Amino acid sequence: MQATSYASRRIIDASKKQRFCELVRDSYSLEEAAEQLDVSLRTVQRERQRDEAFDRDVRAAQQSHPNPLLLMESAARTHWRAAAWLLERERPDRFGRRRANTARKHEVEAALDLVLEAALAATPPEQRAALYQPVVAAVEQAFHKCFPQPDRCESPKHAQFPATPLADEAAEAVAELSPKIAEATDDDTKPNDATAPKSPRNTARLLPAIASPHSSAAQLSPKIEKATPSNATSTDITTRRKQRQLAKQEKAAKKRAAASRRRNAG
Repeated sequence: MQATSYASRRIIDASKKQRFCELVRDSYSLEEAAEQLDVSLRTVQRERQRDEAFDRDVRAAQQSHPNPLLLMESAARTHWRAAAWLLERERPDRFGRRRANTARKHEVEAALDLVLEAALAATPPEQRAALYQPVVAAVEQAFHKCFPQPDRCESPKHAQFPATPLADEAAEAVAELSPKIAEATDDDTKPNDATAPKSPRNTARLLPAIASPHSSAAQLSPKIEKATPSNATSTDITTRRKQRQLAKQEKAAKKRAAASRRRNAG
């Protein structure tokens, strides 16, 4: 076995020559390229003296434009400064340098949660569900404006922040009410089902819990309502729009409640 391995390191065929030149062109040193192909450096030197075309290709590969990233990756194996440079570029959220008075992603998210918690604390309990929806939409918009790009990695250790029980309770209440509102809306907007019981009171009681002030289901003025045709098509469109909006609100509420629980548990 050892004799066979030693013999293979003394053989370099045409395919290995081509691959050797490609590695050198990709900023590998002669020693690294030979080690990558499991060929001894003396074999490469002897072949360059014997084959002028191979020697010419190796010289051309050495004079090609180097790849800075490959050079840094190669240097990072032995030099700590190169390794630190790679970490700063590949994982900026965890290892990147930042200026003073700046915050990371999870810190901004926790700060916005504290603002939401303070707003809910200053609101009567029966009005918290109605306040939660527009405020959390503004919080999500502000968060995505600050961090439009997703993280390549997440830091395993985050600072501990105060719990937000009111925001968690409101998020769970919105998530529980969303399916009920969708079901009540379906029952009330079926035009051809004469046997389906109408429940306008139930719908009116449930909708204000999470309805936004800019909801698409706002009541029209008498003139606009009179000029707008009331038919099955417009009713179906309104129903589907409500269902999509409620599903989106439910998904956002569940996601925010789960993130808050994970942060408090950690």
